[in-house]
Amino acid sequence: MILLNLMLGNGPNTPIDPYIAQRSKIGQIESTKISEFILLRTSKHITSLYVNLL
Repeated sequence: MILLNLMLGNGPNTPIDPYIAQRSKIGQIESTKISEFILLRTSKHITSLYVNLL
């Protein structure tokens, strides 16, 4: 949160806009979901390649 405040040019003591805080939280959740999805698809792909090699 402090890092986000610094990036927005606010001091660490400046209260952050709750809307921005909410959006950043949603963005973190979305990026986690996307990376999990990519990881899942990649692991399936690697598994099928490995099975084909056997």
